[in-house]
Order: sequence, then structure tokens, then C-alpha cells
Amino acid sequence: MTLLKSRNKVFYKYYFFLIVFSSTIFQVNAQYERNVTLYYITEEEGKGWDKIHKKNLFFGEALYTDSTICFTVKKENGSAKFTKYYRGGKLHITGENLYVHKNENIINPTGTWKYYSRDGNLVKEIAYQDVRMIYRREYDENGNIIKNIEGVKFSYGFAIGLSAKNLIMNNIPNAFEFKPIYPSFDLGFYYGYRFSRKLVLRMLPMFDFDVYRVTFEENSEIFKDKLSFTNLKVPVNLRYNLTKNLLFLGGIYGSYSVLGPDEEKQQHDIRKDLKRINYGIDLGIGYEKELKYFTVLYEIRYSHQLNNWVKNSEVLPSSIRQQGIHFSLILKDKW
Repeated sequence: MTLLKSRNKVFYKYYFFLIVFSSTIFQVNAQYERNVTLYYITEEEGKGWDKIHKKNLFFGEALYTDSTICFTVKKENGSAKFTKYYRGGKLHITGENLYVHKNENIINPTGTWKYYSRDGNLVKEIAYQDVRMIYRREYDENGNIIKNIEGVKFSYGFAIGLSAKNLIMNNIPNAFEFKPIYPSFDLGFYYGYRFSRKLVLRMLPMFDFDVYRVTFEENSEIFKDKLSFTNLKVPVNLRYNLTKNLLFLGGIYGSYSVLGPDEEKQQHDIRKDLKRINYGIDLGIGYEKELKYFTVLYEIRYSHQLNNWVKNSEVLPSSIRQQGIHFSLILKDKW
């Protein structure tokens, strides 16, 4: 009797385990086939990877409901190669790369993606660089290009920043002092034109607002004042992407002083002895981060004035040149 009870206990344990295990298997299979059926039961030759629904992509193989392979995703060095087939086994899409986030989520296509008809002809090709479309080409049955669309070449944005400036002066008169009181505030716009995947020509027209403390001697009399400068400064740089996010900037700038000397104290306003148009070199580095709706660009640049800021003057140094460190935050659209 005791032996029979123990056998019954063992039997019920195994029976309970089989019920739970089989129900789990059926549930997983049902969910798996429901997802596959939902996204792959309809075949469209022009269907892009996003139409396949990226939320359903995962590493490994996915099957159609008739057990033929729908797509494969193979992980390779932090990215993923994508291959999709028509129902029945004919090649449909090959994706060179899928960008994989650190949490293993498959996010966006990169590299070259090719789309084939059921007859095996290449019908479409799309190239991406860092998830930006470089070109899209469509082909006829003989392999001739019938449509060629270049990726977006222009980019626009808004910029704010701070600048710390210093003056290099030669032959400084006695009692003369000329220095910025605090960092200047910069406000402007961003404009970019892409030549290639890594090379961009960009302009950053910005207004900067400076306040200088000045002390000088004129006719044996010492004058002290605070002078405001509002300059329209336009750096024009070539931007080269060193990596996906890190970039180098190099170019020139031109600036124009919007505010002239004060008419009420023209006689003792040294701005009358300073040139309103100046130019120099502009170099820097930046870090670009693409977010969901826009791109953020952080920049630090060094500028050095090439021309002499001074006109002919008896109270000013023989030459003044401005140099500065500029920190900019740029919000711009995606390419």
C-alpha cells in the first residue's frame, strides 16, 4: 500500500510537469507563429526592413508558418547582418548591417541594403552611413538605374555658446589696459552642406556680445571706461568625421562689429580707432550625438585673429589681435 502511494505521488509529479511544460511550449509556439504570421504573411517585393517591423527582429532565424525560413539575423562584432527570403526560399533582402544597441536591441540599418524580385533581379539598393541615407537606386529588369535619389545634403540648426577671449598686444603705451570683463555670450545659426560621408562644409553665423574694461592716457589725462561690442562672426569650416561621433573642424572666420563708437563721447571712445571688419583662423573638435528627433553637436574651437585690429592711433598699442576659446551647443536636424 505504501509502495502504491509513493508510485502515485511520482506519477502525479511527472504528470503535472508534463502539463506545465507542454502548455508552455504551445504558448511559445503560438506566440511565435502569431508574430511571424502578423508580419510576414503578406509578401510585397518593395517592402523595406522597417515594414518588416524592427521590433520583431531578433538574433537567429524566424520561420514562416509553413516552416520555411523568413529571415536570419547574425551578430558580428557589435552589428548584425540581415537576410530575408520570400516564402519558398528565394532571396528577398540582404542587409549589410543593423545597428545594435548595448542592450541588444536592433535599432537601425547601416551599410548597403539590396532588394531582389522573385525572379532574382536586383530592383532596389539603399546605402546608409551611420543610419543616414546616402543614396537610393532603383533598377529595371536589365539592371539599368531608373531612379537615383541622393541622401539629404543640407542641414540646419540653432547654436548657443560662450567664449573666453584674450588680447595679444605689441608696444603697449603706459597706463594702457584693455581686457574682457567676462566671457561673451554667443547666439546664432548652423548651416551644413555634405560633400561625402565624412566631409561637410559648415557655416556658423553668430552674434557675440562682449564687454571690455579699458584704461588709456590721452593728453596727459587718464580715462577709464567699459565698452560694449556686438560682433557678427561667421566661421566657415570643413568638418571631417574622425569616427562615428568625433569630428575635426578647420577653417577661417570673418567678423563685423555692429556697434560703432558712441557719438556722445566720440573723442574718448577708442572704438573709433579699431577696425570693424576682422578675420582669422578657426580650428576645433566636436562630438555629435544623434537623438530621436534631432542631432546634438558639442564643439570646442580655438580662433586667432590674423589682421591688426588697430587703425593708426597714438593712444593704443601698435597692434592688437584677439584669440579665443569657444564652447558651442548646436541643435540641428538629421541628415
